[in-house]
Amino acid sequence: MAEDTQGQVLRGLRVLDAGSFIAAPLAAMLLGDWGAEVVKLEPAGGDAAREIGEQAGPGMSSTFVSCNRGKRSVALDLRSPETTGTVRRLAATCDIVIHNLPPATARRVGLDHDALLRRRADAVLCTVTAFGEEGPYAGRAALDPIVQAMAGMAAATGEPGGAPMRCAAPVVDTAAGFAAAAASLAALHARASGGRHVSVSLLDVALAFQGPLLALRSLLGSPPPRRGNGSYAVLGDQVATADGLLAFVVWDDRRWAALCDVLGMGHLAGDPRFATNDARCAHQDALRPYLQRAFARLPGRRLEAKLLAAGIPCAVTQDLDAVVADEHVVASGAVYGETRLGAPPLVLASGPVRVDGRRPRAALRPPYLGEHTDEVLAELLPPVAGGRR
Repeated sequence: MAEDTQGQVLRGLRVLDAGSFIAAPLAAMLLGDWGAEVVKLEPAGGDAAREIGEQAGPGMSSTFVSCNRGKRSVALDLRSPETTGTVRRLAATCDIVIHNLPPATARRVGLDHDALLRRRADAVLCTVTAFGEEGPYAGRAALDPIVQAMAGMAAATGEPGGAPMRCAAPVVDTAAGFAAAAASLAALHARASGGRHVSVSLLDVALAFQGPLLALRSLLGSPPPRRGNGSYAVLGDQVATADGLLAFVVWDDRRWAALCDVLGMGHLAGDPRFATNDARCAHQDALRPYLQRAFARLPGRRLEAKLLAAGIPCAVTQDLDAVVADEHVVASGAVYGETRLGAPPLVLASGPVRVDGRRPRAALRPPYLGEHTDEVLAELLPPVAGGRR
């Protein structure tokens, strides 16, 4: 895979990724895509995500490969006191250290901020936790589905009258990874005045997702009821067509009139129940049968073309097979094929950021456990007394 160096604006920076699962490793991978050199520090047993789910190879789960390209793996026995000096010296060669280690473990191996500052005054440390470093839940562990449940995301998702549902994709972990990458770069920008410790909690990220619903709850006086694929603020839904489903959104009177025209529902354009956006939102249940009958008359792609021509945002609902074959996804390079882990090739997300029109992506494939230990230690850590590193 050719490396696009033109968009790699972080060349010259080195990142130590001592994280596991998704959020912290994803943050480091993003920095690597943008040009930073990334060293992945793993315990002897490896990042726990290596063994979760379907495997593309030994220690190469779908979860692991999705957030660990562009890294060299160093595996050390982090429980051994003899390793602590190596970890601290390795960290001192890095501009940014990212991890989600428990505080006691971080202190033991020398990856807490005080230890980092003793060896490098401008050290930037980014830590990812489940619930932050203060409050009753500090130190408590959790993964994405747990946080979606605790933060009210699951309770707000699903069909009216049905059970709460989490989002299938790890949206909290993913957003936390982006937040951690941004926070790390913000701290790096300010490090002339000294090293910084930035932190991101999964719960805080989940609550940020809930921002509009938190405000709506305050206005309503109670949690907003679940609306399935409907919306609280605009007329939007996912409706069955003659051959599938199509999602659409209408938020103003002009587009409402256009929707009525395309669907042959002109008699509803002047109906006082649907005369304004607020009225349409309030009467979605009354409007839904009309939409269902009209949508069912046409195949999805044909209806999609008509609605787009009328200025109405919409899209046919696609599964992942359709997504990876979508002409726009392919043409824009939003996904790529990783062929270096054996058959079958893996289709992975390229990353959403463009720099000067280019989509930077690190060239290195996801590493096998400890694949680069000797190489990295020889390159970055000259021998100390007794020949040890």
